[in-house]
Amino acid sequence: MAEGVYIGDVTGVPEVLAALEKFGPDLHAELIAQMRNTASSVASAIDGALGSDAPISGMGHYGATGWYSNRGSAEAVEETGSMPYAGDWPIYRVMLTGVAGPMADIAGRGGRGNSIQGQAMIAALNRHGQPSRWVWQVAKGSEGRMTASMSSAADKAADTTSAKIAE
Repeated sequence: MAEGVYIGDVTGVPEVLAALEKFGPDLHAELIAQMRNTASSVASAIDGALGSDAPISGMGHYGATGWYSNRGSAEAVEETGSMPYAGDWPIYRVMLTGVAGPMADIAGRGGRGNSIQGQAMIAALNRHGQPSRWVWQVAKGSEGRMTASMSSAADKAADTTSAKIAE
């Protein structure tokens, strides 16, 4: 089970790619590396927010749904073939893998629990915040930093391309 984080739309990609292909193929690779680094920094921040200790005592075990054996981790995954602009321009998705991490993150989102134990678990997890307790909060908190990082990389590519056109 994995939960994806979608931040926003990218526009003007075909035009940017065409210009980069013509005037600076190395810039294309640099932009993709910046995208990867930005997505990886968000994944690292989510991992830090999850922490290494189980959020509730009932998850502190090594079983199939245990925090210590199946907490999972946040990973930046490059989408290929199924997303808009895939191929020349990858889309990165931050995924929360494992069982325990996503379960703790979203428990209670679709209801209040079908049993007394489920209700107790959700109530205990709600001390960490409402569903999505970690993923969306970190993603939203990182949005400005991600935008600034990508804008900086795009501005650098635009400046370099403009300079090459002017030559």
